[in-house]
Amino acid sequence: MRYFEMALIASPDLTSEGQEELVDKIDKLLKKKRKKTEKGEILNINDWGVRKLSYPIKKQSKGHYLFVTVQCCPDTLTELERNLKLSDEVLRFQSLRLDKEPQFETAAAEKPSEEKATEAEKKEAAEVLEAPASEGSSETAQSQQ
Repeated sequence: MRYFEMALIASPDLTSEGQEELVDKIDKLLKKKRKKTEKGEILNINDWGVRKLSYPIKKQSKGHYLFVTVQCCPDTLTELERNLKLSDEVLRFQSLRLDKEPQFETAAAEKPSEEKATEAEKKEAAEVLEAPASEGSSETAQSQQ
């Protein structure tokens, strides 16, 4: 099974309930077993909300952007794309195959906290090193006089 990212532009009139229905529809299509192949799954959903389109699509000047990361077989993705073409809620979509396993923001969010901890430790270590150094420099200054 491969990793794919789908960019969806849905109708701007899509409510949160409508968005949940769309995601459920995608999830059901992924979990449906085909030709003895493994089932797919949704790994991550990134909701960008309603944004202005650069040009009108189906007489709509705004669209609700969703980015969905899935793991599935190419045949399952083809079936999913076919169903999205038939959906009135979806204005446009684009599917991209990812070469590597995707890394999500939750893992990246933990790293800055670790970096902050190490920065605090570095500051403490610098203060400890500066304290004896400043005492020593005043002693050398007095001995030179």
